[in-house]
Amino acid sequence: MVTKEVIKLLSDRMNISQRQAKQLLELQINAITKHLQRRHNVIMRDFGTVGIKDMPARRAYIPSEKSICEIPAHQKLFFRAANKLKEFVKHWRPSA
Repeated sequence: MVTKEVIKLLSDRMNISQRQAKQLLELQINAITKHLQRRHNVIMRDFGTVGIKDMPARRAYIPSEKSICEIPAHQKLFFRAANKLKEFVKHWRPSA
């Protein structure tokens, strides 16, 4: 599903214009982004948690160069699926 399809779905389900649906989606994305910038996790019930995790510096072997390089400390975005979403995916069967 792409953004246009999400906007169309919101528009149809909420009986609003596609322009309003797009604004609603942008507001939600901006709210999540701002929350992540403040280093807070975003928890969406029955869907999952999005957050930023600190990754420590480490060494890694590069086989093509046959050498070891230093990977600096950095931040990584993570998503942890809620149990309800995991169960849905586990039992999901594609329609024929």
